[in-house]
This record gives sequence, structure tokens and C-alpha cells, in this order.
Amino acid sequence: MPKIIDNIEEKIFKAAFKLFAEKGYNSVSMKLVAEDVGIAVGTLYNYHPNKQQLFFNVLKQNIKQMFSILNQVIEREGNTVEFITTLYDQAMRSRGFTEEIIKNSKKQQMIALKVDFIKMMKAIIHKVNERKKLTISAKNEEKLIRLVLLVIIDLIKEFPDEREENITFISNLVDRIYK
Repeated sequence: MPKIIDNIEEKIFKAAFKLFAEKGYNSVSMKLVAEDVGIAVGTLYNYHPNKQQLFFNVLKQNIKQMFSILNQVIEREGNTVEFITTLYDQAMRSRGFTEEIIKNSKKQQMIALKVDFIKMMKAIIHKVNERKKLTISAKNEEKLIRLVLLVIIDLIKEFPDEREENITFISNLVDRIYK
């Protein structure tokens, strides 16, 4: 009789996320994920046909979770520092994904994910603009999003032990853009 594992999809997500975030795409195998979950590799293939699809599914789910958290900050009218701190910490938590995202940025799945990501970030900017009676042109919204994300990614990579300073720098940068 087959072994039934409660919440197997959640366990796969958590294990795969942890491994990809810590080790990066190239150092993770389906076998390693299966071992971490405590299932046979064949069972893992029943849920995800290959490593690339597993990676993409985990990344997509992680982005949804991140936006849920960011929306909570906006809904309770969090300030720039709280928002940037949340975004920074989420990026730090997901840093093993960054290189693979950049490397595969021309693949259709990544392009679609990037478009969705930009739309979600624009929705957040609209909420902030409405609440604070600020305006940033639609043309510049995407530039601001890209600037903030690139700065976060670069500072995490170049100054990993300077979390507070990095967050302060980015928050001040965003506040100056909005003034």
C-alpha cells in the first residue's frame, strides 16, 4: 500500500524553495528535493515533470506569497521603510533564485512572470499614490520598480552584512524620488 503524506505539495514547495534559495538552481537536483521531503524521486515527478518546471512553480508561488505580504504592509498603511524592509527581506530570502531568473530572462515563462511581477508592483504603487496623493507618471512607474529591484539585488550581493544600511539607503532613495 502506498505511503500517504499529508500536505505533500506544501512540503515539496518548502523543501524546493529552501534548496533553490540556499544552493541555486544548478546545485539542486530532483533527487535532492525528494530526499529532503522524504519521498521517492518518482513521487516528486508525479507532481513536477522536471527540475525546470519545479523551479518555475516554486518561484511563481513564492512571488504570490511575497505580494500578499507586501499588500498587507500597504493595507495597514506601512511607511516606505517598512515596505522596503519587507521587499528587501523577501529578496534576501529568495537570493538563490536571482541568478537563474537573470540567466533565463528571455524564456517565455520568465517573461510572463516578469510581466505579472511588474503589474503587481504597479498595483502597489497605485495604492500608495492614491493614499498619499502622490503622482508618478505611468511611464516612470516601471522604471522605479526596476531601479528599486536592481538596487536591492545588487546591495544584497555586494554588501550582504549591511542590511540596515542598505534598507535605509533604498528607503531614502525612494522617498527622494517621491518628493
